[in-house]
Amino acid sequence: MLVKFWSAFAECDLRKFTEYIFTDSKKSKGKLAISESLGYNKNDSNILKEEYEKQALNEYLSGNYTLKDLDKNGQQLAIAISLKGKRFFTGWMIEPEGKIRATTPFGGWVND
Repeated sequence: MLVKFWSAFAECDLRKFTEYIFTDSKKSKGKLAISESLGYNKNDSNILKEEYEKQALNEYLSGNYTLKDLDKNGQQLAIAISLKGKRFFTGWMIEPEGKIRATTPFGGWVND
């Protein structure tokens, strides 16, 4: 009998930062201004990608997420992360084999 074990992992496409957030403010829908107010710029894209993946995976494995819409694309999640003391929601999609994939880098502030 073959038993397959999988482990969860998070994936955030670098382009969520380089080609979305750190573009003009109109295209990023205000996310550029938020990122800049936290002290980040396009040169920080790799750091942000890694931090999003690390925090989101930890929260996901701890059960700290909110189920959002379930549609033809799959199950969406809202996962709160923190950067420089500011806490906000990020959007993720549950994928096969234990993967969660970032869909929205900023989905609103967490009201603690």
